[in-house]
Amino acid sequence: MRKRTITFVAFTIITSLVGCNTQSDDGVGEKPRPSTESSIYFREGAAHTIHMVEKEERTVLIDGATDAFTFTETSGEGITVSKLTAPARLKIKAKSVGTYPILLAEGSKKATLNVVVNERDTGWKNGIFTIEDIDGDKTEEKSTGYVEIELPAGTYTYDSNSLLPENARDRVQVQVIGEKIRVTALNHYDENTPITFKVKNQKNQERTVVIKRVTKFWRTESNGYFLVALSNPIYVTKRSFDERRTPPKVPYTVKSVYNGGGSSSVQQEFLWNNPKITKIDLNNMETIQSSSFMNSSNLETIIAGKVTTIEHDALKGTKIKKLVLPEITKIHGTLPSTLQYLTLGKKFTYMWDNTLRGTENSLMELRIEVTTPGQITYFPPYGDPNYKIIGENNTAKLLVPKQALEDYKIRFPWITTLFKGGVEGYE
Repeated sequence: MRKRTITFVAFTIITSLVGCNTQSDDGVGEKPRPSTESSIYFREGAAHTIHMVEKEERTVLIDGATDAFTFTETSGEGITVSKLTAPARLKIKAKSVGTYPILLAEGSKKATLNVVVNERDTGWKNGIFTIEDIDGDKTEEKSTGYVEIELPAGTYTYDSNSLLPENARDRVQVQVIGEKIRVTALNHYDENTPITFKVKNQKNQERTVVIKRVTKFWRTESNGYFLVALSNPIYVTKRSFDERRTPPKVPYTVKSVYNGGGSSSVQQEFLWNNPKITKIDLNNMETIQSSSFMNSSNLETIIAGKVTTIEHDALKGTKIKKLVLPEITKIHGTLPSTLQYLTLGKKFTYMWDNTLRGTENSLMELRIEVTTPGQITYFPPYGDPNYKIIGENNTAKLLVPKQALEDYKIRFPWITTLFKGGVEGYE
């Protein structure tokens, strides 16, 4: 047993000594350091490979070299290399696909840095670039209304005769600008056949662009401040709304919408009396003007996260069942008779007489998030039965913050008898 123990200890000592040997210095009193994608440990005979993509720029540390190091690179146009000092570095810009060796030298030491340049993913797949959608309505802060596609190296031209189908010619504008293709939305397009066109280079090699959808629902005025109508009475159809999984957003810049009213438009482009509109996201809109969507009889879904004011009868005659208004302060006029759930946010102050008249058979819940009922300056009735916000024959429940329930009952004592579904506090 003792012999086995001594043998094991001796083996351990020998192993430790060998391990120390494998991590010995590099001949100049330094322990080798690992090379990475952004550094090479410079020692005699070293060879290291880094990986880049086209048009990438990178600074690589020459670890262990002084400012006196030199480099030789002979790829031509594959990469460009420049020397940086303090500390010793190389600035490398990748241009085209390939493997490019850079020879490093300082005194008698020589090493090789191999730069492998891979193709950059610019969206092209087997010569085809697919655009899922062009945001022609400019619904985001940085939306441009166009899509730019990076072309491979070489000079490309747009073949205008290749644009298909024929009815796509007033839907998009195609331009080749330098090394990019710019496709700009002109009119809405959501047909089953995608738009396609081709570009060719000097070697007559073709590439194809496929556009599945161009989104341009809305027309605006006053530099995008007012929402006015549908963008085109022919290209925007009820199907355009029905087939969208989410409500189409109005442009990012829109703050208000024109008043509605008058007879139904034969061209069905305005927003009131418009049977095409089934859903809409108001985006940053703050004011829904009087009668704006009145009698748009198929409008069922509206997202109104930034709306502060709803003017008289703006939504009357629609089929909206749920309305969540986190930023609302004032509501004037009658809401849809189909309304089942209404949520008023913490900034709510004013509700007009008869706002919920007509919802007696549908409204299930009115939720108010105001924690200090004293901020609500007008919430009828004030004794006159003709000015109650909802008729007596309702089944609606009023929900208010639990901590403010008793304050609501004191400030508006009539709520306990008017809301037949009861008045409750929620956490």
